[in-house]
Amino acid sequence: MKEQLMELIATSVALSFVVSGIVEAIKKNTQIAGIGIIITAILVGVGLLGAMALVFNFPLAESLLLGLLAGLASVGAFEGVKQVKGE
Repeated sequence: MKEQLMELIATSVALSFVVSGIVEAIKKNTQIAGIGIIITAILVGVGLLGAMALVFNFPLAESLLLGLLAGLASVGAFEGVKQVKGE
């Protein structure tokens, strides 16, 4: 169980950079800000991983959980980069 949990966390952190890039592209082309960015990141993560689950026949529940974690992790990564840049 512990190994499965660590695998889920590692996968979601790796995918968070993809989600972060997609959210950044959406953010540049729209005028979302604040909580909208967080909601967009979660929706992009869940949508991306949900689509992957359907295409590659992965377990849907685990994929949606990974999408949620990836969305939340991408927001954390984005905020960390933002603080380093001093914005």
